[in-house]
Amino acid sequence: MVMPILSSVSFVSSQLGHVIISSVFFILVWQFLSKVFFKPFFDVLIEREKRTVGAEDVATKALRETEETEHIIEDTLKKARLEALKVRDERLLKAKSAGREIVDAAERESSEKILKAKSKINDSLDKSLSEAKAEAENLSAKIVKKVLLTSNQIH
Repeated sequence: MVMPILSSVSFVSSQLGHVIISSVFFILVWQFLSKVFFKPFFDVLIEREKRTVGAEDVATKALRETEETEHIIEDTLKKARLEALKVRDERLLKAKSAGREIVDAAERESSEKILKAKSKINDSLDKSLSEAKAEAENLSAKIVKKVLLTSNQIH
């Protein structure tokens, strides 16, 4: 009975030796691969990530600056449009005022011409009435003379 136990102990110790040697070998290979392959690979990945994130940050910053510039341009355009509308309204008001002055001047001029024409018509009418009255008196005097001459001849 002792023999099988001893043989199993040697088997266990032999396997334990293999596990220990394999573990040591694994750790050495892992350390070697970490320094030679894994570390440079992860360094490249980290650098790539920094560049990508850096590029994204630059792009985000550029986008933000573009949006700010766009807002500034929109505000400037709004102010320019408002100023243009203000100038247009002022010019329109001046034009209406000038048009009103022209119309008022034309109305005054036409009123003066109408008054002068009425005055001329009234003068002509008075002259014509005077002439007609004078002619009527002249004709009535002639009629009276003829009537008197005819009545004198009859008598």
